[in-house]
Amino acid sequence: MKNHPRLRISQSLIKDWWDYKEQKLCGPLWEALWVSRIITYDDISDSEVMKCGSRFEYELTGALDYYGKVPEIPCTKAGKPIAKMQYLLDLIPIFIEVVAKYNIEEIKINEIWEYNAGEYDCTVRPDMWCLVDKVPAVIDIKTTGLLSSRSSKFEDYGWDLESLPYKHKLVIQPIHTKFMATEVKHIQDVPFYWLIFSNTGSGEVEFIEARVEQDRLLNHVNMLDTLYGEIMDEIDLGIAKYPSVSSCKECPLKGNCTSRALAPVTKSILIR
Repeated sequence: MKNHPRLRISQSLIKDWWDYKEQKLCGPLWEALWVSRIITYDDISDSEVMKCGSRFEYELTGALDYYGKVPEIPCTKAGKPIAKMQYLLDLIPIFIEVVAKYNIEEIKINEIWEYNAGEYDCTVRPDMWCLVDKVPAVIDIKTTGLLSSRSSKFEDYGWDLESLPYKHKLVIQPIHTKFMATEVKHIQDVPFYWLIFSNTGSGEVEFIEARVEQDRLLNHVNMLDTLYGEIMDEIDLGIAKYPSVSSCKECPLKGNCTSRALAPVTKSILIR
C-alpha cells in the first residue's frame, strides 16, 4: 500500500467519491481535496450561488469561511447585491421567527467533530449544534433554487419531499451526522433538521426533520469500512483522470496538470 496521509472521512468526502465513481469529478481534484488536502472547497467553489449561500449563512449565524474570513456579498457592477443574494437577505426575518418558534438556542457554530475509527478518522462540522425546544439537535442551513420547482423531484439536490428519502447524496448528511453524534457527543439518534431557504425570490422556507431508521444507522459503519477499502485500493492502483474542457478551465490544479484537456476528447456513437 502506498504511503499517504491518514484519511478523514466526512459526508462531503463521501459525496465527492460518489461523483468521482460516476466520472463527474476528476480523480486528481478529488485527491487534492481529500488525500493530500492541498486545496479546499473555498478554492474551487466560487460560483455566485455558493458565494450567496456562504454570505447568507454568515448573516444568520456569523459563520466564517474556511480561512476565517467574512464571506463577501456578491454584487452587481452598480455595487448592489445580486438578485439571488437579495432574495436570501429578505428571508432573514423568517430565520428569526424560526428561532423564536422552536426555541432554538445556539451552542456552537461549525464545531468540528472528529472520531478515530481505527484505520481512518471520521469528521463532521454541523452548521448549528444547538438546542431545539431544550433538546440537543443539529440544524443544517441550505440555500437552493430547487425547493419546490417542478424539476426538484428528479434532481440529485432537489428538495421534493416524496423523493427526498431516496436521494443518497442528500440523506448521507443526516446519517453521517447522527453516527458522529453517537460517537462524539454520546447521544443516540440526535435530531437533525434542514433549514432550507429558496434563492429564487419565491419567499419559500422549509424546516425538515430527517429521521433515520436504526438499521440504516447501524449499516453506516459497514459502509464506511467498505468505502475506506475501496478508496485505498483505488489510490494504490492510481486515481483515474476525467478531464474535460469546461472543468479543466476552472480547476485550481490546471497549472501543473499534465492531463488537462485543452480540446474535447473524441467520443463516438454507433447508428443502427
